[in-house]
Amino acid sequence: MYALCSVALLRLQWLGQLERLAGSVALAIVGIMATAYSLWAIIGAGAEAVGWGAVLLCLGVPLYFCLHGARVQISCGALS
Repeated sequence: MYALCSVALLRLQWLGQLERLAGSVALAIVGIMATAYSLWAIIGAGAEAVGWGAVLLCLGVPLYFCLHGARVQISCGALS
């Protein structure tokens, strides 16, 4: 998630959708460093840890919608 947020920051800056801030160069440097760090952490964790994290994230999505009453009706079975 951290990687996606830092990449989104860089994209918004690249497209000029952020207001011109006094520290926009510093913000770009922070975005590059955050992206590099998060990619390094993902690679360093290894494929197995990243895979299990993705599985757990995917398993949590239906649970989130069941517990928070989303607009889309999902049959929650025993959780109702």
